[in-house]
Amino acid sequence: MMSRSIRLLDCLRPSACRIALIFLHTELSVADFAVHRKKIEILWRNAVFKCAADSGANFLYRHLCTDANGKPDPRSTWLPDLICGDFDSAEPEVLKFFKSFPSVRIEKTPDQDATDFTKALKLVGEILRNRSECGEPDGLNSSSSNVDMIVAVCSGRGRFDHSMGNINTLFSSAQYTNLPVILMSETDMQYVIPGGTAQTMILDTGLEGPYCGLLPLSGPSIVSTSGLQWNLFNETLSFGGLISTSNSLDRETVMVKCSEPLLWTMSVKNLK
Repeated sequence: MMSRSIRLLDCLRPSACRIALIFLHTELSVADFAVHRKKIEILWRNAVFKCAADSGANFLYRHLCTDANGKPDPRSTWLPDLICGDFDSAEPEVLKFFKSFPSVRIEKTPDQDATDFTKALKLVGEILRNRSECGEPDGLNSSSSNVDMIVAVCSGRGRFDHSMGNINTLFSSAQYTNLPVILMSETDMQYVIPGGTAQTMILDTGLEGPYCGLLPLSGPSIVSTSGLQWNLFNETLSFGGLISTSNSLDRETVMVKCSEPLLWTMSVKNLK
């Protein structure tokens, strides 16, 4: 069994890791965004590459690229490196605004058999690989190498099928990148633990929990854990049978052994 280790929330520590950041469809009111703005700011500063997937551009524009009167700010520095999608939900005025900045690459990805997240992850994975192998293609600056993880910002609200589409992309992410991929909403995060691994998660930022869970979305999995309030010992998790929800952290280091992939989900405290 392969051993792996990850510091899941180092992306929320200033300068603690280097990330590629993807903004997905996110529904936050102005008041709610104000509560979570610091989290977005830290993710942005830790990002060496930034992408907005279709309506993710609307989120950036509304909350970060307009003034107090809702008018576009031509001096905004909240500019992604890439905007991609089939643009069925990115608003025309938003695309027009970002097109006015030469540094923003806008690429249409019309494939209707893939979600915006999948298409963005595939494209970002290709760009990062090219950056690592060839130097500085696609206008990326020299700081874009040695990325530690990819973080996709989404909303915990909205349509359930959209949420499941994002989770499905997490499970297929290894097809597009060898980097860890984390899905981050305003209240929690998700990460896929590969099957056949002993995964150690270091959870010492003070932002973790208190709640967590292990969900066998890809089928029954034989699981053992340590570091949780309710640990598992060679038990089979499966839908229709036993699953681990409403669990909590007992230590700052959690170990999970699983025969098949598992979705790790954990609540994330707000930054103050």
